[in-house]
Amino acid sequence: MNITLSKFNALAAAKLTLMAVMMFGFGYAMVPLYYKICQVTGIKNLLNPADTDDIAVDPNRRLRVELDTNARGLVSMSPSVRLMDSVESGQTYSVIYTLKNLSNRRLVGQAIPSYAPARAGAWFKKIQCFCFDQLTMEPDEVREAPVVFIIDAAMPEDINTVALSYTFFEVEGAQ
Repeated sequence: MNITLSKFNALAAAKLTLMAVMMFGFGYAMVPLYYKICQVTGIKNLLNPADTDDIAVDPNRRLRVELDTNARGLVSMSPSVRLMDSVESGQTYSVIYTLKNLSNRRLVGQAIPSYAPARAGAWFKKIQCFCFDQLTMEPDEVREAPVVFIIDAAMPEDINTVALSYTFFEVEGAQ
C-alpha cells in the first residue's frame, strides 16, 4: 500500500508542477497575445504610431490645439506649450513634455492620452509619443519627451478645437 500511495503522491506532484508551469506560461504569453489580438482586430493600439499614408491635407483648414496634463502619483508633467493656434491639418507638429519623478524611489509608469471632444481622437494622429511605452524614471529624474502629431483634414468641420490631455499612471508591480 505504501508503494501505491507514494506513486499517487509523485503523480499528483507532477500534475501540480505541470499545471503551475502551464499557468506561468499562459500569464507570460498574455501580453503579446493581447497586442496581437488588438492588431488583428483593429482595436485601439496605443503602442504603435499612426499610419500617416491616408491623411487628408487641407492647407486652409486650421484648428486650435490645447495641451493639458494630469499626474497621478509622484510625477509632474507639463507641455512646452499649452496652446497652439492655427494648427494646419496635414502638417507635422512637435511638442516637448517635461516629466519629473518627484519621489525618492524609482518608478515605472505610462501616460494615457485622452481627447476632447472624444471623437476628435480618430483624426488626431500621433507619430511619436512617450505614451507608446512605459517609462522608468529614477528618483528626481527629469526627462523631456516628444509628441509628434498630424491632424487629419477629414476631421468633421464642427470640431475647431481639440484638447489633448495626458494622465500619467504608475504601473503597479513594475520595478
